[in-house]
Order: sequence, then C-alpha cells, then structure tokens
Amino acid sequence: MKISNPRGLNNSPLITLDMLKQQLDALQKAFENILTGDEAIALSNNGYVPFNDEHKIDTNYYDTVQINKYEFSTSSMIASPGYTDDFSGNSYITLQKEVPGFVLKIEDFSDGKTVVTECEYTDDGKTNVYVSLAADSISATQPLSTYTFTAYSLLGAGNSPIIFPASSIILN
Repeated sequence: MKISNPRGLNNSPLITLDMLKQQLDALQKAFENILTGDEAIALSNNGYVPFNDEHKIDTNYYDTVQINKYEFSTSSMIASPGYTDDFSGNSYITLQKEVPGFVLKIEDFSDGKTVVTECEYTDDGKTNVYVSLAADSISATQPLSTYTFTAYSLLGAGNSPIIFPASSIILN
C-alpha cells in the first residue's frame, strides 16, 4: 500500500486533508484488524495484542510493539531522475530510502518539523520513503543541500517487522 502525495501543477505536491484523512483512516482500520481481528497476527510470546475499552493497547503488551527512531541523510538515499518546474525552471530529484518498520512520521532533523512525503509500505514490513528536493539538474545524484531526517516506525518485539499485507488496507 502506498500513501501517495499526488502531483499537481508543475509536478508540485498536491494532497487534500480529505485525501490524507481517508488514507490514514484506512491504515488505522487495517492496523486494528491486524491486532484484534479474526486473523490477528502474534506480535510476541504474549500472544495477540488486544485493545482495552478505550481502544488503547493493554499495558501488558507495551513491550511487544515499539516505536523505532531511525535517522538517515540524503547522502544515503538513492536518487532517481527528477523533473523541472515549468515556472521557475528549477530542477528537482526524487530520493528514496528503505526504512525498517511501518513509518508513522518523518521529521527534518534540523528543526523537528514533520515532512510530508510519499511512503510505500512493502509486504515484508518495511517502508520506502520518497522525497523530492532541489538539485543542479534532473540527472543529479544529490540535492543542492544535504538534509538529515528522523523517521519513526512501528516494529514488533526484537525489532521484527509487523507485516501489513497490502490486500488488508483498502482505500475507497
């Protein structure tokens, strides 16, 4: 499943709050089903992870699900050919990084602000993160400036991936 950031005029990011809410609601539903549904997956030796009446994970199971903090910079990302903005003439390249776990949030390390980007969730429990940044040309391998990001991802016990099969996440 891919949470996409569709492109609008001049290939600039274009996503509405309604689209983002729809995608996040679908992820939440799929995640709840994986934890508590008829075909729930075991996350640890403790068995399945049930929600309590407040829809929070029971405290007995906090150690079975963890948030992983993963730092990476643009220098470790893989570049693919980019595009040129028709109005400004500026070139942009798209960089990709595979992050272990199910990424929930990405921040710019320098200011701690959340980065809105594209995330592709793979069937093996990893996330491919994509970001477009200004570059010297559309064939450049690095952006004009180096950036460092912090990704927060969901992992199971022992840093094992939590598998979210793409077929379990349905966007209407």
